[in-house]
Amino acid sequence: MARTKALPKAPGQKAPQGIPAANVRIELAKADRLRRAGKLKRATAMCEAMLAQYPDYVAALHTLGLIHMETENYWAALSCFVRAAMLNPKDPTILINLGNVYFGLGAAEQSIQTLEQAKAFDPDNPVIHNTLGEIYLERREYELAVACLEKVLALDPAHAGAAYHLSGAYGHMGRNDDVIAVLKRAFKADPNAIDILGAIAQERTEVVPIDVLAAIDALDEGNVKPVKDFPIRVAFARATALHNRGRYEEAWDVLLNVNAVLFDRNKTAFEDHLRRREYNLKQAMERTVKPRRHSAESADVPGSLFILGPSRSGKTSLERLVGAVGGVRRGYENPIVRNSVLRSCQLSGFLSLNHLAGMPDTLDEKFTDIYVDELLERAAGAKVFTSTHPGRIPDVGRLAALVPRGRFVFVKRDVDDIALRIFMKHYRSGSNTYSYNVETTYAEIANYHRMIDIWVDKVPQSCLVVTYEDMIADPHATLSQVANLCGLAMPSGPLPELGDDRGCAAPYRDLLGAARAA
Repeated sequence: MARTKALPKAPGQKAPQGIPAANVRIELAKADRLRRAGKLKRATAMCEAMLAQYPDYVAALHTLGLIHMETENYWAALSCFVRAAMLNPKDPTILINLGNVYFGLGAAEQSIQTLEQAKAFDPDNPVIHNTLGEIYLERREYELAVACLEKVLALDPAHAGAAYHLSGAYGHMGRNDDVIAVLKRAFKADPNAIDILGAIAQERTEVVPIDVLAAIDALDEGNVKPVKDFPIRVAFARATALHNRGRYEEAWDVLLNVNAVLFDRNKTAFEDHLRRREYNLKQAMERTVKPRRHSAESADVPGSLFILGPSRSGKTSLERLVGAVGGVRRGYENPIVRNSVLRSCQLSGFLSLNHLAGMPDTLDEKFTDIYVDELLERAAGAKVFTSTHPGRIPDVGRLAALVPRGRFVFVKRDVDDIALRIFMKHYRSGSNTYSYNVETTYAEIANYHRMIDIWVDKVPQSCLVVTYEDMIADPHATLSQVANLCGLAMPSGPLPELGDDRGCAAPYRDLLGAARAA
């Protein structure tokens, strides 16, 4: 039997002399204390010195990986944790951190696989279930997120983070009573968490009897758990709380100030967004849509219903309504199109792309095959699978040609109401840079509506336009139109409660107009 060898030193790395094996644990404890104290350079140097002499010292690899994670140097952290997992593949803590690094690098599927391995070794570890829940939440796989986060709360009833994230998943699923229950639970566990207070601020005071505005105003950044962009989050939460109390001018002043900071910070990204927007509009105007018959259409393949519209236009409400129809599975803002483009390019030797706009036409057939495979898995026997990702609007022409039984419902809404709700939302993904300025927000809405009109003109047989106002006024009529487009039977039971946000911009119309004219 071959002997197990220690890891070789990295190229150019000299092994220092002077750290006796008996002292390495003491040295590592010093390095970890430095890490916790924020003295990362000294901690890094100590770990690297130990690893230069003892390349297979798993604990030092783990600590060094944690240091790199704190500075968001995920590639360096990946090297540490992969080496640590190679040496000790059954340590759930190493696997948890490796899964976090994969997720930080955008490799969600690999992250899930790694965390599932960790769960096999430590099935009742709430950290594992919570991390999986956050990943599923990020991927808009809300049913899976709920299962993980409910498990966390069963294991650790006072886990404020899990309760907060669970409220978000419940909200997307339309489980409003459950949202209130877990928000109260989250607030009790951590009354000073700004994200929890921000979520509570969005609810009516009569259902969450907490003086959230007073709680927000009492926050002191120096006395709460460090949070990225803490002042920004506080400002959006305060504006929402003021709005819900009818203090509209105060709310508007807060929104103007905080959005001005974010717009200035994201100028370069916004300019990139404008270039992409112009490119997408030009491509849409020039594209000739040639409907194709797919071999997949003769098989038992579900239809795909893309519900599209600007942010805050009512897509989620419409999806909730459509979900009342038998045979429909809600997909939310699922990444099925992105995944299919990515895999098509990777398997064909092209650069990794995320959008159909850049995918070569020669990959069309491969895209359809991959899309159908993922669709069958996600739809789980349903007749129609929905998707509400607003970023798919430039892709409608190609999707109409490539996706079997693809249908498109576009949601329009009063532009002032949309603009206000966009301006009140703190987007954290970086893809909504237009939202921090009133004028650019209106321009974005107008551009989106123009794209809708282009696609309705080019693929009328597959498209339907509905308005948020009509849907709220007569949900049965709107649902009947959508069901007819998709070849579905109307449900016989009651329809879900959708709420009513019509006219939310009424107190702000003059303020919005003045901001546009400025």
